[in-house]
This record gives sequence, C-alpha cells and structure tokens, in this order.
Amino acid sequence: MENGQYVDGSLWFYAPNKAAPVVFALAFLISGLIHTYQCMQQHRRYKCWKVTGILPWSALLFVVGYILREIGAFNFGNVNIFISSIVFIYAAPPQSNQDTGKALLKTALVLQLVVLSLFVFLAAYFHRQCKRARILPENLKKVLGTLYVSSALIGIRTIYRTVEYFSTAELHFTSDTDPSTFSPILRYEWFFWVFEGSLMVLNSFMLNARHPMRFLPRSNKVYLAQDGVTEVEGEGYRDRRMWVLTVLDPFDVV
Repeated sequence: MENGQYVDGSLWFYAPNKAAPVVFALAFLISGLIHTYQCMQQHRRYKCWKVTGILPWSALLFVVGYILREIGAFNFGNVNIFISSIVFIYAAPPQSNQDTGKALLKTALVLQLVVLSLFVFLAAYFHRQCKRARILPENLKKVLGTLYVSSALIGIRTIYRTVEYFSTAELHFTSDTDPSTFSPILRYEWFFWVFEGSLMVLNSFMLNARHPMRFLPRSNKVYLAQDGVTEVEGEGYRDRRMWVLTVLDPFDVV
C-alpha cells in the first residue's frame, strides 16, 4: 500500500505497483500496433512512414520501459533493471559525471518546455493568419486542434518531469537523511501514473483516433497555390530568401 513511506532497499523509494505496468504496456502495445497499421494503409490517406513512423517506434519504447518496470516491481532493489526501465521511459545521467549531467538534464528539460512553447506559438500564429485570410478549411482545423491537445499533454508531462528531476537533484544523502522529508512527487507513485503513464497513453490513442494523415494530402508534394484555395501538385513552395533567414525565421514572421 502506498503511504509515502520509504520501502527499505527500493531504488524507487516506494514498492512499485505490480499491476499498472502490465496495463500500460498492453495499452501502448495496442496503440503501437494500430499506429503500425495506419502507417501501412494504402487505401485511405495513410501510407506515411516518413511522416508518422516515429509514432509506432515511440509506443514500442514505452512498451519495453513498462515491461522492465514490471520486472523491477518484483526486484525493486535490482540496479540494472531500475536503470533499464528508466532509460526506456526517460534518461538519467551517469554517476561519474553527476554534476555536469545534472546541469545538462536540467537545461534539456527547460529547453524542451521552451521549444514546445515556441512550436505552439508558431502553430497559433499560422492558425491566426489562415483565419484572417479566410483560408481555414475544416481538415486544417482538425489537424491544428489535435496538435494543440497533444502539445498540452506533452507539456504537462514535461513540467512533471522537470519538477521531479529538480526535486531529485536537490537531494543529498547522508546517514541522517530522513526520507519522509522528500518531495511528495518522489514519495508517491501515483504522480508517475497520472502525469507520465496516463497522459502519454492518452496522447498515443488520441493520435490513433485523429491521425494527422486522415486530414492531410497523401502526397507531400500537394500544396496550396497563392490563392489559398487551389490545390497544386508539384515541387512545392520555394522560399527565395537567404538560407540563414529560412533557419532563423522559418515562418517568415519578421
């Protein structure tokens, strides 16, 4: 029973739940198989390994991670299993470079939040420009809606991971360390299942139900003409600006 108390010998602090990893591994397996099928479809708007092939791959990594967590639930003092399960769900720095690793991981987590925020901002800017120009078809609305929801789920999960890691990095173990003083986010397993497992499996199934290629042209060479209405198939849009500008300002905002 989870009561926030340290379980002697556990590398997780608590005794990991033995049923939840099985449920989440099966959920990600089902979602991953659906993603694989969707990427292979030829009769609808799919056949899109180049565009969304990362979705079944991501689901597979989660499956492996939760299988290892299930094994670790019965061997919660086994360092190798603990590290393996962590690597497949999220990565931690090596002990030999602890200080450098902590700084890099903190920076990476914060940078991930910044990049995600900028990405959503650019999508919202594009959304607004299309709406102002009155060229916002229903399929584009659905793609953008899916993007916003997915970004929100990933953002909440990243905030959780950031808080969790900052809490872990501040710990300094001594013989007098009292585990009951640790942050609740480390002492209670339900934080992990709510803000990591549930959000990510929900995101995966949402992308099954609202697969982007349901709403986008099958060919990546189909694009809108300058009138914003006519669909043209060809080489696509060419940005005639300097290469440096296309990197610094890909959406031509400035």
